Amino acid sequence: MNILFRKYNWALSLSSVASLSIISLFVFQILSITFLGIGIDTDTYFLALAFPQFISMAFSILIINIFVPKLSKCSLDTKALLIRNLCSEIFIYTVLFICSIFLLSNLLEITNLLPYFLNFENKKYFHLCLILIPFNLLIACWTAYEYSNDNYLKIESLTLFSTIISIIAVILLKDSLSLSVLIYIVIFRLILLYLLLSGIEAFKIFYSRTSNILFYELKDAGFNSANIFVTKSDNLIDRSLLMQLNQVGIVTTFSLAIQFILISSSIIAKTFGNRTLRAFSLIKDSYSLRKRSKLFLAEIFVICILVQLLILFIGNDVIGWAFHLANLNQEHSEDLFSIILLVSGVLIGGSMRQVVENLYHSSGISHNFGIYSTYFFLAYLVVKIIAFLNFGLIGLCLSISFYYLLDPVFLLIMFHLKNGFKRPI
Repeated sequence: MNILFRKYNWALSLSSVASLSIISLFVFQILSITFLGIGIDTDTYFLALAFPQFISMAFSILIINIFVPKLSKCSLDTKALLIRNLCSEIFIYTVLFICSIFLLSNLLEITNLLPYFLNFENKKYFHLCLILIPFNLLIACWTAYEYSNDNYLKIESLTLFSTIISIIAVILLKDSLSLSVLIYIVIFRLILLYLLLSGIEAFKIFYSRTSNILFYELKDAGFNSANIFVTKSDNLIDRSLLMQLNQVGIVTTFSLAIQFILISSSIIAKTFGNRTLRAFSLIKDSYSLRKRSKLFLAEIFVICILVQLLILFIGNDVIGWAFHLANLNQEHSEDLFSIILLVSGVLIGGSMRQVVENLYHSSGISHNFGIYSTYFFLAYLVVKIIAFLNFGLIGLCLSISFYYLLDPVFLLIMFHLKNGFKRPI
């Protein structure tokens, strides 16, 4: 028993902090929605965040996937120099990108051709949320740096701290909380997290030397870069489709359900999945790589089943109790739990996909991963739109669930077909 405890002590510690970090972020969302009330304002909030989140997530994943293996093989001095230059480069590019989007959205006054979140009063919230992009990417750079040093607990602890500060801010400002104030709090949280991660290096982005590091790495990533931008557009597409239902609060309810199920998936992925990128990068033998990956996948699968059963048996009561305390409409509570059950495939598939994806990156065949994943996603996208048009919200949720379940299986099969199944002699 002591041996088993020592073996999983590190994972349990990381899981605890990661769980608190992610759950606290969800609590922040719940409190914000409670004080605003589920309705047009909260729908606008999630719509305004959709595009900045899409850009931030896509580039953050690329940064971590590309630079964790690279930094893991560098000395500490080289790591620090590389990260400083990368942060400076990203800051310049993102500021230019934001200015371009701002000018473009103001020059194009034919609003009926623009997405919903650029129309009328929602445009100002969209512009405000664009500020999130540079800080998200700067945080991703320092996350890659800390991951390469095995400082996973540091990342989660600082993330937890910044979120707690944001929760306190929301509670203190609850009587005067508006959509603009909420977005300012979200921006403040990211700035705080960046300062905590970078320390005295924070302001060196203004005078560090740039050398087009990101440009050349993205160019080398090739199809994998395109794959991430295609597959991570899922959330943006979902929210755009849901607007066609013309139901007030549906975007908020759906977004909360997806976040809820992704919390469980993210906790498992952070605890058992993220560390596999560095672990796989240090394994040279293809047979050992496959053997190690099977152990990781088995761990994740068992944990996912247990979490899924827990959600099934007590999820409805917990959500109903929370909505009652928050004085929110119980009808939204039932809708939320129904959507959570319908998209529950995200839990298992999303957690296991991280390990499968890391197999490709650590094996030097990210290009193949990009090709397989993109084609599979495009096929799923067609199915999802057809399902939504014919069956509405239920069709959308079920298509998402089946995609997340089948995607890692398909990718794992293609990985073995590419690398062979035979044990080395």
